[in-house]
Amino acid sequence: MLERARASNTMIYTVSNAKRYGDLGGDAGLLRRLARVTGGMAYFPDTDQEVVESLDRIAGNIRRGYLIGYVPANSVHDGTYRRVKVLVRAPGKRDLRVQSRDGYRAHRHADSQ
Repeated sequence: MLERARASNTMIYTVSNAKRYGDLGGDAGLLRRLARVTGGMAYFPDTDQEVVESLDRIAGNIRRGYLIGYVPANSVHDGTYRRVKVLVRAPGKRDLRVQSRDGYRAHRHADSQ
C-alpha cells in the first residue's frame, strides 16, 4: 500500500480519532508513514473541535500548496525510486519547514524497454 501511495503522485492526509473510542485496532504508525511518504500530514484529534481544526488545516495546506519541478541529472528511466530533499532558506527567517514528498519514481518509458 505504501509503495502504491508513493507511486500515485498524490499527497495523502490522514485523520484518525480512533483513540477517542478506545482501542479500535488502528495503526497510527502506518497512518503517519502513509502521510509522510506522500508529502501529506497525519492528524490525531482528541475532540470534535480538533477534528474540524485538522480538516481546516488540511484545506489551508491544499490552498497554499504549489508545485516545484526540476530536471534530474540522472535521466535514466529505470523504474527506481529516487529520494529528494527539499530545503528552504529566506533572509531573516529561521526554522522554515517544507512539506514535500520524499522522492519520486523514475518511471520506465514504453520505448526504453
